[in-house]
Amino acid sequence: MMPQATNVLTAFQKEAEQKIKDLVVRCGLRMSFVRAGEKETYLTGLVEPPNVRIWIYEDEIEFQSPDKHRLLERPDFHNLDQMLVYFMRELEHVLTS
Repeated sequence: MMPQATNVLTAFQKEAEQKIKDLVVRCGLRMSFVRAGEKETYLTGLVEPPNVRIWIYEDEIEFQSPDKHRLLERPDFHNLDQMLVYFMRELEHVLTS
């Protein structure tokens, strides 16, 4: 039997969700997140326009736009905070271009 997602978000997921929502509002756009996942609970959302899909996992964060894709993983950064700062910079560039 497969392990079930707990449907509980980590502190990283909650912080990332809020920062992304704040950025989207500052850009004059709209989006919402939904919870998903079978093995782990993650968030996914779509900013439309400009058609940017976002995923927030326990220790990864990702976006896909028509022109750019970024998948950031915890092992590539000193910590989750550093990863989130980098992600937010990249996402802001996509949303304001």
